[in-house]
Amino acid sequence: MTETRIERLQSLSHSDLRRLLPRLFGGEVSVGWSGLVYHAAYPDGRSLQIALGSESVRQLGSLRIISTPLTFIFLHWSPERLTAFMTHYERSLQQGGG
Repeated sequence: MTETRIERLQSLSHSDLRRLLPRLFGGEVSVGWSGLVYHAAYPDGRSLQIALGSESVRQLGSLRIISTPLTFIFLHWSPERLTAFMTHYERSLQQGGG
């Protein structure tokens, strides 16, 4: 079994992530929450868990910035599919811009 872990710090709250993460997956993927872990099981045997860490808040003057550490645990993913998923993830949850 090949397992790959990736850690990211996301500037989103738990409630934001609960709303946004399901949008990343198509209808053929079985998904669901178990506490603070989002599970995705693919028909071809791949699986993904996204574990949410504790939220933290940074105060910059009157600006409050919430951040949540995430741990992605990929099982049975090829490097190409993993890279494609992370690119899709980053683009789907991208904030700001101009």
